[in-house]
Amino acid sequence: MFCIFSLTFCLSRFAGDISGAFLTAPDKNEKRAAVIIPDWLPHIPAKNPYKDMNDRDYETLRKAALEIKPGELRLVEKGLYGMPCSGNIFDKSLTGVQGEAGYERVETGVAVKRSEAGEPAVGVQINWIDDVFGARRGRKETAEEIAFLRSRFEWGHLSKLPSDTSIKYAGMDFSFFNETVEMSQNSYSRGVNTDALWRTIGEKRKNGEVKAT
Repeated sequence: MFCIFSLTFCLSRFAGDISGAFLTAPDKNEKRAAVIIPDWLPHIPAKNPYKDMNDRDYETLRKAALEIKPGELRLVEKGLYGMPCSGNIFDKSLTGVQGEAGYERVETGVAVKRSEAGEPAVGVQINWIDDVFGARRGRKETAEEIAFLRSRFEWGHLSKLPSDTSIKYAGMDFSFFNETVEMSQNSYSRGVNTDALWRTIGEKRKNGEVKAT
């Protein structure tokens, strides 16, 4: 959908992933997770060994780590990858920031920006957990939008995508030609016994392809 929007309305594309996305919001979902602290815990040095962390932050982290005891059962207070509710936790934080930039959420993970109600979209943002795809009309507007997002979140990376015929991002292959977009996971699934995966989840492989031009 992101690619269809960007091609249809001639928008510049950008993408990025947000660092520590699941640590930005408390986990208030009904499904919770707890962990048992292992019997063996690593030594926590008194002196800060990390060059990319200041001493004050390290001391705060060290104090919290020393409170954790082997064998304890601890409720996970922040959502992390792999938890049943992880996909929903960061979504609310991103939706709020998108609203500040004039975007309206139209579907799960999909927000669009229009100059006026009922007019074609001038921008679209689609997120898959902590990966964000964006497209915006106008080079200046695209640069401003990237700068705004950088000011609100800490990013692993966030940059404009080249206008190549194909890109790889977030586990997907994207190919662009003749106003058509093809999306697949061919290169990521190469060498993987996908038939065994279908048997494991107890479903049949769907025949045929889904195309949108």
